[in-house]
Amino acid sequence: MLVLQYVNVILPLAVDKLYSYAVPEELGQVSVGCRVEVQFGRRRHYGAIVADVNTENNPLIKTKSVLTILDEEPLVNSQQLELWQWIADYYLCSLGEVMIAALPSIFKLNSESVLIANENIDQADIDELTEDEYLITEALQVRQQISLEDARLILQKKNVFPVLEKLVFKNILIFKEEIKDRYRPRVEEWLHIGDDYRNLIDFDHMFDQLQRAPAQTDCLLQFFQYKEEGDKLPLRKFLAVSGCSRTHVRSLVDRGLLYIEKKQINRLLSTDIKAAAPGELDDQQRRTYAELNAIEDRKPVLIHGVTGSGKTRVYIEKIRDCLASGRQVLYLLPEIALTTQIELRLRAVFGGDIISYHSRLNPQERVDAWKLVQSGFPVVLAARSGVFLPFQDLGLIIVDESHDSSYKQQNPAPRYNGRDIAVVMGHLHEAQVILGTATPSMESLGNVQEGKYHKIEMPERHGKAILPRIELVHLQKDRPLDFKTEIFSQRMLDEIQSALSRKKQVILFQNRRGYAPLLLCSRCDWRAECVNCDVSLTVHKYRNNAQCHFCNYKIVIPESCPKCQGQLLRMSGFGTEKIVEELAEIFPSVNVERLDYETARGKKAFQEIIDRFSYGESQIMVGTQMITKGLDFDHVALVGILMADQALYFPDFRANERAYQLFMQVSGRAGRREEQGKVLIQTMRPEHPIFNWLQEDDYSSFVEAEMGQRQQFSYPPYVRLIRVSGMHVKALQAYNTTQLLIKNLQHEFGPWVTEIAPNSIPRIKNRYIYQFLIKLPKSASHSKHLRQKMQYELDVLKDQKDHRSVRFVVDVDPVF
Repeated sequence: MLVLQYVNVILPLAVDKLYSYAVPEELGQVSVGCRVEVQFGRRRHYGAIVADVNTENNPLIKTKSVLTILDEEPLVNSQQLELWQWIADYYLCSLGEVMIAALPSIFKLNSESVLIANENIDQADIDELTEDEYLITEALQVRQQISLEDARLILQKKNVFPVLEKLVFKNILIFKEEIKDRYRPRVEEWLHIGDDYRNLIDFDHMFDQLQRAPAQTDCLLQFFQYKEEGDKLPLRKFLAVSGCSRTHVRSLVDRGLLYIEKKQINRLLSTDIKAAAPGELDDQQRRTYAELNAIEDRKPVLIHGVTGSGKTRVYIEKIRDCLASGRQVLYLLPEIALTTQIELRLRAVFGGDIISYHSRLNPQERVDAWKLVQSGFPVVLAARSGVFLPFQDLGLIIVDESHDSSYKQQNPAPRYNGRDIAVVMGHLHEAQVILGTATPSMESLGNVQEGKYHKIEMPERHGKAILPRIELVHLQKDRPLDFKTEIFSQRMLDEIQSALSRKKQVILFQNRRGYAPLLLCSRCDWRAECVNCDVSLTVHKYRNNAQCHFCNYKIVIPESCPKCQGQLLRMSGFGTEKIVEELAEIFPSVNVERLDYETARGKKAFQEIIDRFSYGESQIMVGTQMITKGLDFDHVALVGILMADQALYFPDFRANERAYQLFMQVSGRAGRREEQGKVLIQTMRPEHPIFNWLQEDDYSSFVEAEMGQRQQFSYPPYVRLIRVSGMHVKALQAYNTTQLLIKNLQHEFGPWVTEIAPNSIPRIKNRYIYQFLIKLPKSASHSKHLRQKMQYELDVLKDQKDHRSVRFVVDVDPVF
């Protein structure tokens, strides 16, 4: 075999080095960034990324051969590979783990992939298949699924990667693990004038048919009153503003006077949306825009703008400038499912020049998005995973709500922060990076203090809107007079009633889902606890179960105490379910929405809840932190925070920062138009200083106090924090091995390594967890040395029989 090239490849595995393979002459030339099929181990085959190409190889090392070159052109560009290496170095993980996170699943075919037939195969697609593709498709008629090894047996050939991959691209095959997460585009119904009446000048003939149907006549009159340009309007909006029933609309449709068109929206490409010019900038926005343009260096810019200050309008202007120069834009949001209003607003300005990239896309759509970005598509709206897309000429990166902890990947590795990677991308692509937020993180403000970031203030709300008035209610001193409840104060009930009487809406915030966090026996000491985790089970009354939110263990709510057989079971505390139940008793004629993980699991369900509230079909919305992000409602007069103390007394050095950000963000939902809104905070500790800073809108004093404590006790932004967790089914084993690692690291890093401590939840999924922190000085040399030392010590432990079964997780810049 003649070999002209040798390649070092990245395997989609958690291995800490590159592996060398020979490229046979008959396969031709391969470029860096292309995928190749390689054998790793005795039987397993993987699609690996070529990291570098050489013409010579160490003659003492025996190399296997590349089996197939999967790409004619590089799938991953040089800037991506450089970014992958930075992520692996900074977050102390392997390049293979970065590759797994970065690539859509279709690009990661391997010998363990399981594929099944798409149930909606078009016969025309089958007729165009090659012979090999047809054989695989035909085989799936008699078997439920197919693997790489199955395909080799069917085709009687070794290299089947290209055949299977093309079938996936053609939507003939589907990854088995992706079936449960299929993307379903949102469908919206639009009401139009019937085809036979569309060109009429005089509409009297339409009403002549309704002489004995007064309700339908009124419904048709309402349609003409509210119809938009093009003689149409969204059906849901019409039903909300007109008061007409769906039955009356259906009768008009049956008569042919109106018709309903179902339109798919929020597709990957929305070519039917026409771009429109945005509104004029106000004085504050013009000043901010001018300051952005005056910056000559490539340092990131932190825009500190209060909620409702109009930051998005400034972003739009910068996007227009970037597109005019022919470069690409990445607009990052903390959670794509929670930011539909931003998506629609951007589409209204940029039309078909914007696509979304997020986890709700199916595998084919993710690949389509990847290829569009690779070809230079203008604007990408994405969650944190958007940082891995193959931008060719990235000119602008916007990180909206940059303080949000959702930008941090928790599991699995790489445990990266999308905000911080965006800053690195800006350096690699020579792109401007804008971080926007009403409550900047201490880390971002630390970078401003060190001169690494620019900072621009937007202290005023846009237009005539003014910041809401924040008031406190002492829960112990203001209990309801005539309604027994642990949730609402009398003041809260009065303010809710006042808002509803003025035809306004109310948002109530409680950052706990479920009905109640505890199920207890009042007679003995029994409580419902998880068998796998050291936590109590959360009661979900409407599902009649109590469930662990870590491992999903659940039990049916017992009728009597399992321990003493007593009948005195009680539910303690309250979550969003219980709040909705009590509101139904207190305000029986009011429609109440609940927005939490249980009710909004999919983007479609989330959007339906938001639409009902936006159109006025519901008057009160109860929710967890999902209601704090990216939502803009016209008629919200009151925001109620029902139990503020939960956020303040959390075992996390960032507890005060998170609480302030959470309270300020949810407060920002009130009074976003001309009428000043009100925020009512229920607490047992009204004397806590954070409430005074909130009422005075004094973020600078809060930051000064918080930074002083961080510096005193050596926490970010003054150090780089790393959390190392050791896990094992036996508590003593987890403790001993973690303690040994601490001892070994302390030889070189001394006081930077803290003492061992149990996790805040000592056992999760039957694994006992012990952890320690490394408070590392902010120096690149320290970081590199720590990575080498950490990897060495972990490898040593893996080689020792008594310690190799303990699993370690290294989390850089952790979120507690």
